[in-house]
Amino acid sequence: MVLQAKPVHPPSRSPRSGAPAARTRRRDEAHATERSRRPTPPPSVRPAPPPSPRTSPADTSAPLPDRGVRVLLVFTAAMLIMVAAATLVGAVGQWWVLVPVMLIDFILTFIVLALFVELLGEGA
Repeated sequence: MVLQAKPVHPPSRSPRSGAPAARTRRRDEAHATERSRRPTPPPSVRPAPPPSPRTSPADTSAPLPDRGVRVLLVFTAAMLIMVAAATLVGAVGQWWVLVPVMLIDFILTFIVLALFVELLGEGA
């Protein structure tokens, strides 16, 4: 079996300027006139964007509070307390110590998750 390639013809160009042929120009001109016929609404009809409550002129000098610092500090403190409790379990070497350590772990986890939920709820 012999394969033969078909010749590909370049798009037709006008001989002088290298611009697209008249057929393409007519189509572009038709689209341009169609766009120019569309009525534009007067400026009074366009709705103005509502003013943002955070960008009022009186509040531009006050910095926004950084609400994530409290979550970061509580998370770091909880992590350090859990590491200290795990070290205590290793030092004592008895299984009964795991009960208060796990209770502390669950309480601290609940506190950190509650802070995350509170932080997410402030954006609403």
